[in-house]
Amino acid sequence: MAAVHDKQTIAATGYESQVGAAFKDLDQRNFIRRLWQKDATLWSKNPAEQKTITNALGWLTIADAMAGQAKDLASFADEVREAGFRDVVLLGMGGSSQSADLFAATFPSAPGYPKLHVLDSTVPDTIRAVDRNIDITRTLFVVASKTGGTIETQSHCAAFFERVKAKSVNRAGSNFVAITDPGAHLASFAEANYFRRVFLTPPDIIGCYAVMSYFGLVPAALIGMDVEALIERATEMMDSSAARVRVDENPAVSLGAMLGALYRAGRDKLTFIISPPIAAFGLWVEQLIAESTGKNGIGIVPICDEPIVEAKSYAEDRVFVYLKLISGADAAQDAAFEAIKQAGIPTVQITLAEKMDLGEEFSRWMIASATVAALMNIDPFTQPEVQESKDNTNRILANNDDRILLDDDRGWRSPTPPIAVTGNLELFLGSAAGAAFRGGKGFRGMVAAFMDLARPGDYFAILAYVSPNPTVDKEIAAIRKAVVEYCGIATTFGYGPRYLHSTGQLHKGGPNTGLFLQITQDHRDTIDIPGVQYDFARLNHAQYIGDFEALEARGRRVIRVHLAGDDPIGALEALRQEIVAALAE
Repeated sequence: MAAVHDKQTIAATGYESQVGAAFKDLDQRNFIRRLWQKDATLWSKNPAEQKTITNALGWLTIADAMAGQAKDLASFADEVREAGFRDVVLLGMGGSSQSADLFAATFPSAPGYPKLHVLDSTVPDTIRAVDRNIDITRTLFVVASKTGGTIETQSHCAAFFERVKAKSVNRAGSNFVAITDPGAHLASFAEANYFRRVFLTPPDIIGCYAVMSYFGLVPAALIGMDVEALIERATEMMDSSAARVRVDENPAVSLGAMLGALYRAGRDKLTFIISPPIAAFGLWVEQLIAESTGKNGIGIVPICDEPIVEAKSYAEDRVFVYLKLISGADAAQDAAFEAIKQAGIPTVQITLAEKMDLGEEFSRWMIASATVAALMNIDPFTQPEVQESKDNTNRILANNDDRILLDDDRGWRSPTPPIAVTGNLELFLGSAAGAAFRGGKGFRGMVAAFMDLARPGDYFAILAYVSPNPTVDKEIAAIRKAVVEYCGIATTFGYGPRYLHSTGQLHKGGPNTGLFLQITQDHRDTIDIPGVQYDFARLNHAQYIGDFEALEARGRRVIRVHLAGDDPIGALEALRQEIVAALAE
């Protein structure tokens, strides 16, 4: 197996002096030695912030600690398999679910081991789909939350716990596992309800840096992955990036230095091309970068799953990273990446021999993100704007706000009419976008007016509160491609409410360079949540309204398109046609 530093190739022609300056900056700070000493002053001069940072650096040594738990995890996975569980459903959000989502999409369950599903949505159709695809009495539910207070996870747990209690002849708790922090409410709830197992993760790791803790390794073990091998790969990268390795030979720190230098030079759109068999890595690294750097009015914008276009369409704010899996390389990706290099755009190529090499990538990108943050003079371990949308959601729910009520047809009851309607598409706007619509005529004209707000260096973010679906992915990809080609700006896409726990931090805390299109839908059905006055449909409404308000409060340019009626896919296809036509006019 090649040494980890042989797998990474950086090309930044024309930026050699800036990259060299970043290397020198880190050397002068003794960055690598201080990183491994867990020196919080690398990121802040504020004593209170330093205390918080010190309590968030456990990810640097967690792989070593978890190596001693690998056999126990394998034994527990065998216990679950032998107990006859056919499915595992992980209930979690953000850092508590992203690694599990990656493993479920990338590694098929080993023979005899259960299938892994991840539920990180409040859209009733999505929850129903999970329920339809499992035998609930033979399903193990993994409730993953650091605090136990995440509203989505609490709601999922309450709903499925009651379902299991009604269907199973055994204690409902035997179908449940908790992953949480010591002293968290979830830990006491799990103990009181006889959960099969409670995994307590060290509290000195925040969610987006938790992949090598129980949050990532428990779901990996349950599908029969070789957890020990995964830990070994992560440790290899940590060793190659250790304090004794100088910056120019340090794969993770040199990557972070290069990205920091290019950020300073105006290239803040970090665009990933990833081989199809490991494409799910994009969501994990997207969250890591967005939450680490998107605050204090600055940030690096991670771009994942964007359709590839001709190199001439990319603006001068791009950096491309190609994660190439040798056994799953895509010829079209190879050709596109070569064209991007030939166009003089800065690039990084990282080669993976096999999927298990993702263990190295977890360590590489966590260290690189912490390095970039130090060069940007920000604390990578806080997500203050994530809490803002949560607080808005809780307020709306507590007040039983009229905006979350449903009419008799399960449609959304809006207190204000849309500013434009075509077919089943209803357009609403935020105050920061209002001026754009004075000259717009009709739905298409107003969409065109909104897109005319785009400036060089902006990005276009699609935030879809709909059920994940391949057709949705296809329609969104077509919109993103058209925006890149016609407007020349980068694009992102996230399903709501999932994105609230990842890129949501960047949207509100990062630079005011985003144009936001929020997409919502009617709910034909809903699901009750035991113990509260709202159901999942109302929760979903409260979440997108709360985030819309948070974006508005920060002066973001945002519109919402509501997919009315009982055919959201058909309405989304119509929306794609309207946007593409508006851009082409």
